Amino acid sequence: MKHNSKLHRMSNIHLEIIATNPESCLIANDNGATRLEVCSALQVGGLTPALSLIEFAVERTSCDIAALIRLREGSFVYSEEEIKIMCNDIRRSKDKGIKAVVVGALNEDGTIDFKALERFVKAANGIDVAFQRAFDVCTNGDEAIAQLESAGCKRLLSSGKKMTCVEGIENLKRYASLAKTMEIMPGSGLRSSNITQVYDECFSSYHTSASEIVHLGELGVMPKEYLRANGTEVKTISEFLRSKSID
Repeated sequence: MKHNSKLHRMSNIHLEIIATNPESCLIANDNGATRLEVCSALQVGGLTPALSLIEFAVERTSCDIAALIRLREGSFVYSEEEIKIMCNDIRRSKDKGIKAVVVGALNEDGTIDFKALERFVKAANGIDVAFQRAFDVCTNGDEAIAQLESAGCKRLLSSGKKMTCVEGIENLKRYASLAKTMEIMPGSGLRSSNITQVYDECFSSYHTSASEIVHLGELGVMPKEYLRANGTEVKTISEFLRSKSID
């Protein structure tokens, strides 16, 4: 059964929260998130999540669910074998009821790998495809916006080719002016403390981990902490965006 949030859902602005565990899924859902990007290993930029976590997010939240499809950490240049596995991950994730997949691939020269992207879009078979922050390290210029649209991407997650979306805000606004059908979604370093600097009417989705570090005490040689969504942070951003959607 779906877990219903008590908070009113935003009608025309999405708040996408990164969720790497069931706890984060529920915290984000209960504090106003409208979309979850489900993934694992946030400390290396996010990897493909367990199918069971995707299933949990679909069944237990009222958010739209997007699954990150990224086989390994490191570069976004993938072998034929890796692309085949990622296509299979897309199909299996879609079978769990997600609304979107989040992908990215580059060629050796740093340009976007549109051949791989075409295969990802085909594997997605009708659900939304978002291109992730591989864009921020690609060598393609603004012309890549139209190319991503032609390839079938519905959203582009970007920091505007800067370390944070606050620093890259002018580039992000330019991308939004260039895009005809693709939504530009600011992400990286977005927090409640700077959402006012990033918000603009040209964006209809915002992406953040809104995370906090949870300390587990002494566990010997094993890691002693993990990241989860911070309910207050999610709620503060959500309430700000909701106020904008009502204005």
